[in-house]
Amino acid sequence: MIWFIFAKHFNCLKNKYMKKLSLLFMLVLALNACDKIDKLTQFDLHLDNTITLPEGLPANIPYKFNDIYISLEDLSIFKDNNTTQELIEEAKLKELKLSITAPPDGNFNFLKDLEIYLSADNLPEIKIAWIYDHPDDNQNILYMNLSDVDLTEYLKKDSIKIGVSALTDEVLKEDYTIKIEYTFFIDAKILGI
Repeated sequence: MIWFIFAKHFNCLKNKYMKKLSLLFMLVLALNACDKIDKLTQFDLHLDNTITLPEGLPANIPYKFNDIYISLEDLSIFKDNNTTQELIEEAKLKELKLSITAPPDGNFNFLKDLEIYLSADNLPEIKIAWIYDHPDDNQNILYMNLSDVDLTEYLKKDSIKIGVSALTDEVLKEDYTIKIEYTFFIDAKILGI
């Protein structure tokens, strides 16, 4: 008799804990599924442009480039990821890489400081990347320091405007062509959900 009461009580406890354990397991699965759905619309957006530092550019005088416009209209990457620009929830600059494309043997030894700014219609200009006191290291590729700012509203626009300000520590003896490559991390909502 005692065994029957103990077994009945044990089954009751077992069922109660099994229900809680099952509920917890289902909750973990649901959260995992949400993370997987979130990752479906997390991707990198790659943009680039080119600037030219002119021969004879004087040393130790800041040089501001004319603004560079980059169109964001009709970017297929949003469609490829089942979303649109309007559905961006978060956008951050992940990497900004500079590479010298001409002269072929050029390096960044001439560069002292460089700042890159981003703006768009009805949005303020903000500094997104910089390098100060660049060392003479004979490199022709340079990765810049990045601002940790949310760029969502900028990347929802039809175009963005890039501003570049450079300071050299030597006079350039020839034109330098520099490719600027931007990698943005994008997190967006899924189209239709």
